[in-house]
Amino acid sequence: MSRFFNFDQPQPLNLDTPVRQSLQDLLKQVQARVEGGGQSHWVLAEIAELRQPSSGHIYFELVQRQGEAIVAKCRATCWRTMANKIITDFEISTGVKLKAGLEVLIRVNIGFHPVYGFALNLQEIDVNFTLGEMARRRQAIINRLQDEGLYDKNKQLSMPLVSRRLAVISSHSAAGFDDFCQQISSGLTGATIVVDLYPAIMQGDSAETSILSQISRIAKSSHLYDALVVIRGGGASIDLSCFDSYKLSVAVALFPLPVVIGIGHERDTSILDLVANVSLKTPTAVADFFINKINQFLQNLENNEKLIVNKTNTILDNTNTNIQYYAERLNLKLQHQIQNQRHILDLYKQNIAEITRRLCLSKKLYLQNIIKNLPKLAQNNITQGGNKLNMLQSMINILDPKRLLQRGYSLTYVNNKLFKGNQKISVGDKVKTVVSGLSFTSEVLNIEQKGSKND
Repeated sequence: MSRFFNFDQPQPLNLDTPVRQSLQDLLKQVQARVEGGGQSHWVLAEIAELRQPSSGHIYFELVQRQGEAIVAKCRATCWRTMANKIITDFEISTGVKLKAGLEVLIRVNIGFHPVYGFALNLQEIDVNFTLGEMARRRQAIINRLQDEGLYDKNKQLSMPLVSRRLAVISSHSAAGFDDFCQQISSGLTGATIVVDLYPAIMQGDSAETSILSQISRIAKSSHLYDALVVIRGGGASIDLSCFDSYKLSVAVALFPLPVVIGIGHERDTSILDLVANVSLKTPTAVADFFINKINQFLQNLENNEKLIVNKTNTILDNTNTNIQYYAERLNLKLQHQIQNQRHILDLYKQNIAEITRRLCLSKKLYLQNIIKNLPKLAQNNITQGGNKLNMLQSMINILDPKRLLQRGYSLTYVNNKLFKGNQKISVGDKVKTVVSGLSFTSEVLNIEQKGSKND
């Protein structure tokens, strides 16, 4: 069993003869009590701080929390003779970089130094505990996303048939982004894809914040793009825990465009892979995904073009056949109509000749009748004309002015103008009166106006 210094049962002191000792001696006694037996202990703690200076040693600050409060804290050291193996085994086994914020189960020896004080010496990290804790946290995030209706939200967006402009989040110096661009350039014929890079840190403690910042930036101009691409390649296989982040998963789930992920997980699937619209292993596979969709679209266009041409040719052939059929029918019908019209014309010709003969005969009889009756008609017209002339002569004789004068009427001239009763007449005017057989002249001495015709 481990031996500890028993501070709960202090030794009785002889007040008469006090024992004097140095601080170093006292602390060495404490060191002997604390380190006595060299037993190791398994301790569950959170790494609050981790430092690895050039010496190769790793220095930890370990804490235990209850809620937000720290209820225990101490230093721990992993000496360089063991540090490289412990860290490498941990990161290879878990795929996670050992860093602050992780809760770990570690095997330690208790140490005490008269100068540096109390500390734990790290001997081993239980990777199975870390893997189990990671799996528990991962499943808790997945359950939360499902409960909030976000797990399949981005998958419900329809990927465009052709994605011509892509917003890409990646490291500008990463080999994966170069592979993506080269594959896009070499894999397309007859089409282009515009790639806009939004550079971000793709691993490490700052990756989550950097990627979230670029997602927010792209969302403001999402109308310019067909899809969002998040790719990572060429980096270390560890420290991909940011892609299991709840915040990052929510940002991808709520993004207004389909999100395609290619972050290089060869062994595991991140939560980001689960919530994205499309998840692929590598940047090159992501490029092939878009290339294949465009090539498939172009192939469909070509196939549809051929189908349309074939269908059109079939329709034209059928139409030509129908045209020939109806042309032949029309020709036969026209010939039949022409024959009918010719028959009708022949009938009209016969009828016209008969009608003309009858009309000529009728007119001939009419003319003969006129010629026969013409002398009688002429004599009647002459007699009627003579009677009209005699009547006119009688009327002329009756209206002759001489006869009117003989019957007692007179003609009156005023100033040598025939007076008809409506001209103006003045005192002193010369008035000539003509009666039958004589005329006389008089002068107007007085004019009397008559009130009416009866006056």
